[in-house]
Amino acid sequence: MPLICKEHVVTERSPSYFAQVLREQTELLDTLQKWPAQWRLFEGVFNERPLAFLAIAPAANGWEVKALAVHPASRHRGVGSTLLQHVAKEVPHLQWPSSLQPLADRPSMR
Repeated sequence: MPLICKEHVVTERSPSYFAQVLREQTELLDTLQKWPAQWRLFEGVFNERPLAFLAIAPAANGWEVKALAVHPASRHRGVGSTLLQHVAKEVPHLQWPSSLQPLADRPSMR
């Protein structure tokens, strides 16, 4: 079963939904509780469980990646690169920090 990449509508339940993905990045749980209205959130799901989280915000010339998190047990398996590449196809003019370029260049899991 491939990774399912989709936009996630942030609600009051989102912090608990992503708690395992973000267990090492608790500052992102705080961000979810005070979600900026203009930001968008995408998730990577496998077996009906979230494995990855990608937050984007408006930028001068499109959108920029603000955060990317992958469940600790799923790291180094292509989950982050697959989600980043999916969102880059869906969102025009998506920009990311140079530290994420290796993920953008990796072969996708799909």
